[in-house]
Order: sequence, then structure tokens, then C-alpha cells
Amino acid sequence: FCSWALLYFSLVIFSVNTYLGKSTKNWLVISAGMATFLVLIFAILVLNGNLGFFQEQYDFVAHFHEVPRFSIKAVNIKVMVFAIVIFVLAIIDFVKFRKKGGGKIIIFRFMLLYFLVSLLINALQPVSSFLIIFSFMPGAVFLANYVETIKRPQLKEILLIIFILTPFILLFVEEMG
Repeated sequence: FCSWALLYFSLVIFSVNTYLGKSTKNWLVISAGMATFLVLIFAILVLNGNLGFFQEQYDFVAHFHEVPRFSIKAVNIKVMVFAIVIFVLAIIDFVKFRKKGGGKIIIFRFMLLYFLVSLLINALQPVSSFLIIFSFMPGAVFLANYVETIKRPQLKEILLIIFILTPFILLFVEEMG
């Protein structure tokens, strides 16, 4: 469990603000739900005699100080390339959605916020490549939307083959080096 994953609650707040922001009742539902959860957890921890659970489990420390600045070892090149490619695809998708309009732009904003929160979680944790899995879902959405916009079937197939073979090539290069 990653303690920084609690940042995903910002998506709930963003969605309530987007769809139901004018109603005070909806904001009270979020507050009541969180309060109920915390009271139940506190009661369970008191009954088990483990009040220090949250202090042991959650350490909200940004690990920036453990990483030397601008070191090649400190920067996971594969994660950076993945983030840049997905961000470029997101920009292309955003431009295309903006021309079409409609309700897809709101869903796109949710995906972009989800992607940015996952990148923030990757930045706040020590250098590790397993946290990139948080950003696979929005990355897949951006990639699928981009592939749908390609008109020529041959180019679409070549691009899909490249995206399928890339992880295997990276794994092979990593094992050889």
C-alpha cells in the first residue's frame, strides 16, 4: 500500500465539484462518509489496542532529499519517457476533443487529473518503477483515443505493433545491460 495514494481522494472532490458542486448536501455526504469511516477505524483500533497503526502505516514524507540532483541513476529514464509520451498523446487528444466538444471533454479532464496525480505519487516516493502502474489506465485511455484518430489502417497497425513490442524490447535491453 502506498500512503500517497490517498491523493486520489482529490478525484472524488473534483467529480463532486464538477457534477454536483452547487448543492451543499453533496459536500456534507462526503464529509459524513469520511467521518463515519474514521470513527469506525478508530473504534476497531481501540478494540485491538493498536492506536499507533496510522503512525506506523502512513509516512507522508516526500523522498526528494534521498535522491541526488540530476543523477542518471536517480531518474528512471523509462518512467520519464512513458510520462512524456502519454502527456504528448494527452495534448493531441485534448486538441481533437476540443474541436468535437460535448461531454467527452469532462471525462478527458478526469483522466488527465488521474494521470497527474499518479505522476505526483511517483515523484513523491523513492525511485521505484512499480508505482508507474497507477498511470497505466489513463495512459491506455489516451493511447486508445489517439489510435482511434488515425485514419490509415496500415499506420494504425504499425503503431500498435510498436506499442506491443516496446515493453519486450525494454526488458531485453535491461537484462542485457
